[in-house]
Amino acid sequence: MDGSFTEFIWNNVAPVLGSLILALISWGLIELKKWVAAKTQNEQVNSALELVAEAVYTVVLELEQTFTRAMKDGKLDESEKAEIKKMALDRVYQRLTPIIIDQARKAIDDFEAWIGGLIETTIFEMKREIKS
Repeated sequence: MDGSFTEFIWNNVAPVLGSLILALISWGLIELKKWVAAKTQNEQVNSALELVAEAVYTVVLELEQTFTRAMKDGKLDESEKAEIKKMALDRVYQRLTPIIIDQARKAIDDFEAWIGGLIETTIFEMKREIKS
């Protein structure tokens, strides 16, 4: 009886357990692959967003003299603001590669509005630093 039970285990249960273990290993490898792909994608998007922010900062620094001259009385009228913002936006796009733009757009729905907000925030911060 002891020999037939061992034989039964080896002939019937072991193949099922082996298949189950292989299935679990396959599932684990698939999940690991998904996790690595998501992590890599997130890192690429984050890197693209950082590059966009750096490009905005650099462009605003370059245009600082332009908007400083335009602010003769300390204020910009709406047309001057729009002109400087358009100029900055154009220069930011010139600095970015299509790949960076595509990666950043994966995280930002209205990419152009987001860049516009970054430009305005950077200008605001620079004006605040100049006053202090």
